[in-house]
Amino acid sequence: MRWPSQKRADQGLEAEGRRLVDECESFLTGRYPRLLLSEGGRVPDWAWLSVLAHAPVEELAAETRQALTAPGRDHMTVLWEGALELLAGELMMTAERAGTTVERIQRALVAEVELKGPWAESGAVTLGPTRCVQDVRRVLCRFGDTSRRW
Repeated sequence: MRWPSQKRADQGLEAEGRRLVDECESFLTGRYPRLLLSEGGRVPDWAWLSVLAHAPVEELAAETRQALTAPGRDHMTVLWEGALELLAGELMMTAERAGTTVERIQRALVAEVELKGPWAESGAVTLGPTRCVQDVRRVLCRFGDTSRRW
């Protein structure tokens, strides 16, 4: 026989588990910033990078355009959305010019920026969109014409 309090506890754990799965899925599909913003949460810098590193090709440009139309954005959100729009275009253009896939460049972004970036080393969560643009462009230059600097 289960006690009512045990049933409520089980339901709470189930809801937390669903929430965790939803967060993981949104991160791995480049939608985590949207999830956090829709809940009124703060978006850490590493989460913004996840859009570039994980969004499927067909959604990458659409995701950044959609972000720019969202109402009630604060100053940092506007800056991050602008950086994402810029970098998404550069990422897709670099893949096309280099004759490679967006996914290959995204893997490089995961390995060289997301996993080895300053936030991974120091635990800092506020590096800003300017630093992200510089780090991503450093990776993009390896795939494109390295004589051309952004």
